Amino acid sequence: MSDIFHRQLIQSDAAAMYELFKFSIEASWANLGITPEELDHMGAPYFEALIQNLEQMQLGIFIGTFNMENQLIACAGFTRNERLCSRHTARVIGVVVSSPMRGKGYGSSLLKQIIQSCALSNIEQLTIDTADTGAGAIKLYQKLNFNLYGREASAIRYAEETYDRLLLCREINASDASIV
Repeated sequence: MSDIFHRQLIQSDAAAMYELFKFSIEASWANLGITPEELDHMGAPYFEALIQNLEQMQLGIFIGTFNMENQLIACAGFTRNERLCSRHTARVIGVVVSSPMRGKGYGSSLLKQIIQSCALSNIEQLTIDTADTGAGAIKLYQKLNFNLYGREASAIRYAEETYDRLLLCREINASDASIV
């Protein structure tokens, strides 16, 4: 995968992040947990504020995958739990791989970056959720040692469509600091 590189997203990447979500939303709105209308309403300023807040509060980061033309083709982030008694846990957020790039290993590579960042941030447990329609995502998460621990029945609903939300968890250990 020498044709890509990863780096932490910064506020100036917000517009590209918004476009990536917008481009991918039609195919995977249920997995993202956001409707196209909500995304349009939020716009790029939402992503700019999200990146800024995670950074300022030291609660997490977003990592982007870029092609050699410096185009954002995938992103994912994590947010650490704010409560003192559970700051050792975090949640994966905003996993998006551009539709034409899916199935090429970019999602796996990106999530390994997230897992490594969590290990280096002393996070011990990482959770992720997805709609039950995301067979490819579920397979990827399980390949990366996420285990299914729950299901929220009919948790995702939009325009006459209803899906269950699957909840997965992964323990983070010292060896994950070198997973990449």
